[in-house]
Amino acid sequence: MIFLYLITAGGAYFWWTQHKKLEELDKYEFEHRTAGGVVEFKSFEDAKKHDRRKGVLAFRVKLGAVLTIGGAILIFAVSSFNPPHPHY
Repeated sequence: MIFLYLITAGGAYFWWTQHKKLEELDKYEFEHRTAGGVVEFKSFEDAKKHDRRKGVLAFRVKLGAVLTIGGAILIFAVSSFNPPHPHY
C-alpha cells in the first residue's frame, strides 16, 4: 500500500516539474514570436532540438498524469477490497 502512495506522490511531483519545464518552452516561444506568428531560432538544428524537447516534455507530463491518476485509482481499489479488520 505504501508503494501505491509513493507512486501517486512521485507521479504528481513528476507531473508538476515537467509541466513547469513545458511552460518555460512556451514562454520562450512567446518571447521569440515574430509579428507574423512565427517562432524564430538561430539555426535549423536549434528548431529541431526545441521541437524534440517539447515533444519529450509533453510525453513526460502525460506519463506523470497517468502515474498520479492510476496510483490514486489503485489506492481506492485496494482499500475498498481490503477493509480494515475490526479489533475484537
